[in-house]
Amino acid sequence: MDNPNLIQFIFLLFIASMSSCTSSFYVPNDNIMVQLKDKNEINISGSFLGTDTHFMNSENKISTRTAQLGYSPFKHVALAGSYFDVKQKFRGKGHIWNAALGTYYFFNFRDPHHKKPLGILVDIYAGGGEGNVAHKYENGGKFSADFQQYFIQGGLHFMAPYFDVGISLKRSLLNYHNGTTIYEIGKSNLNTIESLMNNNHYNPLDLNIRVSGGFKYGKGYININEVINPSKNLPLKLDTGTISVGVQLSVHEIVKGLKKNWIN
Repeated sequence: MDNPNLIQFIFLLFIASMSSCTSSFYVPNDNIMVQLKDKNEINISGSFLGTDTHFMNSENKISTRTAQLGYSPFKHVALAGSYFDVKQKFRGKGHIWNAALGTYYFFNFRDPHHKKPLGILVDIYAGGGEGNVAHKYENGGKFSADFQQYFIQGGLHFMAPYFDVGISLKRSLLNYHNGTTIYEIGKSNLNTIESLMNNNHYNPLDLNIRVSGGFKYGKGYININEVINPSKNLPLKLDTGTISVGVQLSVHEIVKGLKKNWIN
């Protein structure tokens, strides 16, 4: 094979690999990132734009949405809930609800009564939830399954009045069950499904990096999620990375501002 033909062959192989039709059974969802640092705080967040980190692969492109709510009823105690859904272009969809109990400690570099705290937030969450994944195949076949997720997560966040950056690691235990198939599914895809259902449990390790900026009432953020141990969870056919853009609102600060304006 001469050089021009070899180059053409490599190019076609590259294009084929980028457009291969694979279905993922697990997409890394946002870690708990409500960033509570004092009692009575209430934070809500939601993404309005999310996709995978494989921007060139339009055939398998996914879109994601997420919403989170966090509340601290007592100092150092955090309650959190999250919802995440994903859709893969022409291929399938999935969603999961999670609830978590956590603890936190904020190392404030300023006087505790300062109106603009600056410091390091350390938090730990443990929780779980239930989700569903569904896929469509070329010949009309369909597959769906429920799954449970239990997780423990640790985070470290630098927090300033108008800017913060955080990193967290989440170790999950996944269990897929109630798998059902409809219509004809090709042998290769059927083998993939059987491998998924027969190799429970799975333990993905998700890395989350978040950068945000704004004001005390709310901040815009960018979240990056990555599965850092994909080789140990091969039957999941992992989509290893996602990125999302969203907004987080400090409900307690908004309420304080409204009360202040109402009194005045």
